[in-house]
Amino acid sequence: MCNLNKKTVYLALVLALAGCGGGGGGSDTGNTQTMAVSGKVVDGYINGATVFCDTNKNGIQDAGEVTATTSGQGDFTLSAACSATLVSVGGTDISTGYAFKGALKTPAGAAILSPLTTLLADSGLTNAQLASALGLPAGTDLTKVDPAAPGNTAILKKTLAVQQIVQQLANVMATQNDASQASRLYTIAATSLASTLLASTEAALFDGNGNANSAVLTNAINKTLATVNQDSTLKPVALTSADITSIATDLGKQATALNNANDASQLTDLAKQLQNPLAAPIDIPSAKAYYIAPKNNSVTLNGTAYTLSQFSNPGITLAGLNTIGFEYTATEGTQVDLVADVGLALEEVGGQGRKLQVDVEKVHIQRNATSGTVALSLTPQTNVYVYAKDNSGNEFNVTVAQPSFNPITIVNNTATVNYSTLVEKVVGNTSYNTSSFVPSQFANIKGSFKVKFVVSNNMNVRYQDGTLLPVLSVGVTNTTHSVTGPGTEGLVNIQ
Repeated sequence: MCNLNKKTVYLALVLALAGCGGGGGGSDTGNTQTMAVSGKVVDGYINGATVFCDTNKNGIQDAGEVTATTSGQGDFTLSAACSATLVSVGGTDISTGYAFKGALKTPAGAAILSPLTTLLADSGLTNAQLASALGLPAGTDLTKVDPAAPGNTAILKKTLAVQQIVQQLANVMATQNDASQASRLYTIAATSLASTLLASTEAALFDGNGNANSAVLTNAINKTLATVNQDSTLKPVALTSADITSIATDLGKQATALNNANDASQLTDLAKQLQNPLAAPIDIPSAKAYYIAPKNNSVTLNGTAYTLSQFSNPGITLAGLNTIGFEYTATEGTQVDLVADVGLALEEVGGQGRKLQVDVEKVHIQRNATSGTVALSLTPQTNVYVYAKDNSGNEFNVTVAQPSFNPITIVNNTATVNYSTLVEKVVGNTSYNTSSFVPSQFANIKGSFKVKFVVSNNMNVRYQDGTLLPVLSVGVTNTTHSVTGPGTEGLVNIQ
């Protein structure tokens, strides 16, 4: 049975009035109405999301499109009526604590935006068809029922299972694209899944036991792949038939596990585990054939190589810190041509609590498959985001747009972050540092530090034997900027 709350009834009254031109007898478009439209954004509840009326159906918030921000329980109220698809981007899922990377949609007149309503928006798929494909009771109105409300665990299971399928499929496509395309790839994956269900309305996505239909998933993967590869704004993605079978199997296992959670508590715990941005990604079989790796599984500090196991435990002792890097090797035939992000973090262990976080966004990395040469260059979109905290708790934040210096270089296949140059050019630069922050504490740094080095997920970097490196993240405090992907961390004792 549908759960109709006061907010839903209120929305219905608003839309009824909007359809009558507010009683004025004129032919109004609906976009000039001043009465509010209210609803919820739900994966778990999404806090801080931007909701807008997508009047031109381009999935992007444009000037003049009415907008609102969600509250801690996913609630929003638009200041004017909307006769178009509603779209929600950004925000944080309060049930997991993770940032939401996709774009949720819902048809005009709906009170709920969720992964399920996203399949209905602009797809031609009806509510009845989708409810049937999900194995939900006839009459379930997915545009009005709050999946996260008490008593709606059955719908929440389907919501999270579909979210996992769409997000993971988008993540696979992101392996050749940069982070700025995350929302676009999510939309393509959702549209492809909806199209697959519409093309065969007799094929259920989940059976009566909650098991995912591998044929439906395979078709959705193929549709997503075709759409991505036909889009000139995206990097093409190469998947073999074995890759597609493997991906469909993994997606099916994850969705089925969510559908078979025993209760709401177990469901939330499993969603946290599966949606964790630091969880191991779906491993594509062909990706094990072409990858780059730290040579001899080592890190280079001040020009000297140390094994990653040494770096991790017991740590490395240095007389000072100038450079951090990796000499890369690659499997034969590996070609790289992409825009990636690089993150570096130093956090003092005990001591005085000093921190340094650096994200270098949008650098162009290329590897020639024939010569094996790796090259890196800055792009017009390259920005360097820096946060530092000294021993008195003073903080320093700066964004260096299109830097005149190279924060990271690749010479002789060795990628190097020049720590001393970063300190000199950014932290110690008085044109950036006008606060009481003390840069000298970093210029000749002493102490024990946890050091983390990360590249973005679209870089296929592995251990030399082809196994996955751990997924790590470097975020810049007081900003929304972060780099998540394969990386390494260890301890450096600077004397």
